[in-house]
Amino acid sequence: PRGQFIAGTGSWTPVNVTIGSGPPSTANVTLQDDVTFFSNQLVTTTGSFLNTGGKTLTLTGPMNSFGGRITGTGLVRMQPVSGSPRLGTNLIVDPAVEIASGTARVIGTIFNGKLTIASGAALSLLGAVEANGDFENNGTLTVFSDGQMFNFKGGTFTNNGFITGNVAVNMGSFFGPPLVQNLAGTGSWAGSPRLLIDSLSTTTLLNDLNYNGGNLFVQGRLNTGAFTLSLPCNVPWGGTGDVIGNIRRTNLAACPGAVFAFGNPFTTIQFTSGIPPTDITVNVGLSAPAGFPGATNRTYIITPTGGGPYTATLRLHYLDSELNGNAESTLQLWRNNGTNWTPQGVSNRNTTQNWVEYDNVTQFSPWTVSGPNAPTAASVAVGGRVTNSNGGGIRNAIVTLTAPNGSTRQVRTGAFGYYRFEGVQAGETYIIGITAKRFTFGQPTIVIAVLDEVTGLDFTAEQLPSN
Repeated sequence: PRGQFIAGTGSWTPVNVTIGSGPPSTANVTLQDDVTFFSNQLVTTTGSFLNTGGKTLTLTGPMNSFGGRITGTGLVRMQPVSGSPRLGTNLIVDPAVEIASGTARVIGTIFNGKLTIASGAALSLLGAVEANGDFENNGTLTVFSDGQMFNFKGGTFTNNGFITGNVAVNMGSFFGPPLVQNLAGTGSWAGSPRLLIDSLSTTTLLNDLNYNGGNLFVQGRLNTGAFTLSLPCNVPWGGTGDVIGNIRRTNLAACPGAVFAFGNPFTTIQFTSGIPPTDITVNVGLSAPAGFPGATNRTYIITPTGGGPYTATLRLHYLDSELNGNAESTLQLWRNNGTNWTPQGVSNRNTTQNWVEYDNVTQFSPWTVSGPNAPTAASVAVGGRVTNSNGGGIRNAIVTLTAPNGSTRQVRTGAFGYYRFEGVQAGETYIIGITAKRFTFGQPTIVIAVLDEVTGLDFTAEQLPSN
């Protein structure tokens, strides 16, 4: 291949720019300066390369770009003065691409670098597009005609603009390697018929996200973390995967009698009578709830806003791997009333689809799925250190643990001031007190809710004893 360079700061207004003329007459052309082409067509022929070389290639004409490969670490900027430039089939673009203004049309292009749509600009799909780098939409992602797919195989998909005109967004590798991806942005999805989390994608939210598109289809895993995934009541939910974390359904009054899915099509709430809440949030956790270690390894914290009184049918999902020793044929729903876990019963269950349902729910709070056995609290340890004001350990101080029923236990601190209570029942609130000869404590008692092992429950004397 012929190695060639483009240099200088002059004006480029040719009709066409062609890199190579096809095998065996191929070329590898590298930019040595930022270049702007105002032309009708840019063609990189098969086997040839246009290397941005860390520079910026700006396309300002009604540019049609086809075939071959644009390489390098620079930037390709689409900034048409007039018309709608087109990125065509069999074109691979490795550097970052920015749709800076106007509307660029694209069909069959593979973007390996970051793809950005600037505010006020648009990317219009003529066919399926593959994006292997990050994607940031501050303008509009739309279609030229029909329904098209935006296949995202990159790291972070950010929508701060508008997705309109029947664009289906698919996150995942589609039979490739599993991907760890992020989903972000505060834009609108109102024109998207579907957001798909592929079975090979584990996607994490980077902010609160409101999906108001046509269909949420989760085949893989979507983790919300500390954020919330919100959906209007009329958005259907599909797929066999799970959303773990916070899922919020809004404007429930607009969907009377509807079945609302939360995290999975088999985790649902249907209000059958009364006044439903205005919205409802379900937090899905993948562990047995505090104070109920024998339950399945799923905890559902359900928080309604407004409404009531009402009656609802609640269906909760689990996986076989989360049974935690429970027999599927005995599973029922349990609710925490603020003090204890109490059985609510079962109206229906399906051991193939892995769900349990109860149809007389009048209150929400933490819920879980378990067999008929009442919870037995786990035994944990509670400990810490008693020190003087200089940080030295106080030996033979007496530490007292008082249980909710009034019973007490005492231990003495060791040579370095450490103490430890073994076999403390989790899920209860205790009072821990300290006394020591010749020492006084500004806070001689601590009230603590013990949910798991406690370390670092320390006491510090106010001053050293006088001689």
